[in-house]
Amino acid sequence: MLTNMGSSIMMILLGVIFFIVLAPNLIQQAEDSRVQQVLNLSKTCTTGAGASTSNPTTCAFTLPTPHEYVGNTALQVDETSPVVRNVTASSTVANNRVTLSISGLTLPNTQYNFLIDYYEKKTDIADTLNGVLRFFPLMVIFGIVGSLVIAVVRRN
Repeated sequence: MLTNMGSSIMMILLGVIFFIVLAPNLIQQAEDSRVQQVLNLSKTCTTGAGASTSNPTTCAFTLPTPHEYVGNTALQVDETSPVVRNVTASSTVANNRVTLSISGLTLPNTQYNFLIDYYEKKTDIADTLNGVLRFFPLMVIFGIVGSLVIAVVRRN
């Protein structure tokens, strides 16, 4: 028969295993519920035209909807003309999450074409629900840890 300490350790171990098995699916389900991917958004700009005078080889765009993640997370920017290449590393999403800047373009006064893939909040998800779903996996962690602590304290 297990002692109180042994059964408490066993309970904590089962809680950790339960979380490790459940977490990836839980996180994916929460994200799938709140965001959808925008694929192949086509944008065109000419460097030097409307670009900052200090950096004429930068393009800036306004996305039609805010990018749901911070920075370049889940963002892909592909240059399709004049060269085909991935320029995600030199792309920056501003704090407002709708302004996308692409720097390091090598040819001034040249038309560049881009395909942009990013994630937006689903239109049928309210801002409050979006906030809850964003932190749902963290709330589950706290719930599991809290339950384990209460169960261990009650057993001892």
